[in-house]
Amino acid sequence: MNAREYLERQLSLYTPMEVGAAVRLIQRVCGARQDGLLGPQTLARLAEWERAMFTGVVHSWQLVAESRSLLDVRYEFGAEVNTAEARPRAIDCSELIEWAGARLGVTPRIPDGSWLQWQHCIPVPPTIAIRTEGALLFRFKGDPSGRSRPSEAHVSLSLGDSQVIEAAGAHVRQVQTSVEKWTHGGYLPGVVYPLPMGRIMAGS
Repeated sequence: MNAREYLERQLSLYTPMEVGAAVRLIQRVCGARQDGLLGPQTLARLAEWERAMFTGVVHSWQLVAESRSLLDVRYEFGAEVNTAEARPRAIDCSELIEWAGARLGVTPRIPDGSWLQWQHCIPVPPTIAIRTEGALLFRFKGDPSGRSRPSEAHVSLSLGDSQVIEAAGAHVRQVQTSVEKWTHGGYLPGVVYPLPMGRIMAGS
């Protein structure tokens, strides 16, 4: 199976709208001109990213593993943690994402605050984020693009299989979810994500 056949098979798993959104994202972050779904420039740029991708970078699965290490840590809204701590006493939803990124050395550094993390991310539809390991899923009531926190704001880490890791309720937990629960999705700059057309490093 050659690269084109592999990519076409992967694309067949997604709806046309999702494929279009994913391809435009790939083209944007890879610096490729929009030349169709599998145009020569897009394929060439993806090959360059694939060669450069596996050294000195943080992969989305590492973000998931780091976050999973805090399962059952107590949830406390507004908790601030020292990223040098291997297992904080308490944590909240955005602090969990910030802590995991800092522990792994994600650059640029992930900010605190779920709405600020959304502003920091490359936005993607929740329908794609929920199927992408290590993507962020957000729930906002109000506009997350401003300086102040919306009236409702929450972030979780997608496992790519309709499950998330989140700090909510009594503690950090891994739970089943559905796309309807989320209003926004995003990829963290500096993290390598699996996508329908291969892997990219977001924001580089």
